[in-house]
Amino acid sequence: MEKEKTIHRQIMESEINNQICSLCGETHLMIVIHHQNGERKNNSKKNLLPVCDYCHYKIHKGLSKKDYNKDLDWKMKIFYFRKIWLKGKYNLDNESLNKKLNLESLKASKKYFHIYIQKNVCYSCRKKGKLIYAYPSYLKEIEFHNLDKKKFSIPFCEICFKRFKDHFKGEIFSTL
Repeated sequence: MEKEKTIHRQIMESEINNQICSLCGETHLMIVIHHQNGERKNNSKKNLLPVCDYCHYKIHKGLSKKDYNKDLDWKMKIFYFRKIWLKGKYNLDNESLNKKLNLESLKASKKYFHIYIQKNVCYSCRKKGKLIYAYPSYLKEIEFHNLDKKKFSIPFCEICFKRFKDHFKGEIFSTL
């Protein structure tokens, strides 16, 4: 059992020795290895991701409203890897996965993004002007019933929206 526990650390030895988290990009004394698909026995290098304790915790537990003032690139990476992990770990179908992520995201984002919507500024660059209201793509698969999509959206200027949409290959955002 001990050998099985450490094989993933041996595979990722050079990444661990670099002491740089793959998600936040910061240097940390302690780097842990995250199994992207949730299968601890799958130690293929493609399934392993060297991250700091904090980012690893956020992948497993999700973002809180305190995290919403942090860098959007980092938050999108956490969201992306959390989605992969949840799907693999719990063998969730797309509908169940989307419902879980939907609840997490709505709780944390509703109280935060409305400030930018009210001020009519881009969430990323804080510039005023014409905005595109984007929301996580998985929300389009969920019935909103009495919810106002704009309350759960992220306001972007055209430049920032294109940057984030290109970065995540269109998988993350849909627009109102």
